[in-house]
Amino acid sequence: MTIVVNNKTCLVVSPSVRRQAGIKNGDRVEFRVTGGVIKVVPRLPSAADGFTPSQRPAIGRDLAEGFGRHQA
Repeated sequence: MTIVVNNKTCLVVSPSVRRQAGIKNGDRVEFRVTGGVIKVVPRLPSAADGFTPSQRPAIGRDLAEGFGRHQA
């Protein structure tokens, strides 16, 4: 697929291209530019993405305590 870019047009990735790349609604993507080439790379969720900001300190404490019990 080829499009013409101008100052009034956003770049749009067609549904067929997203499907081929395995990108679904709600996925996060990252744009990487190298040598004038744009790569669209899925951003994988980090472990922290699964917890709310208020949950993270307690989880960190639990992990630290768990690791502390198993250290020699």
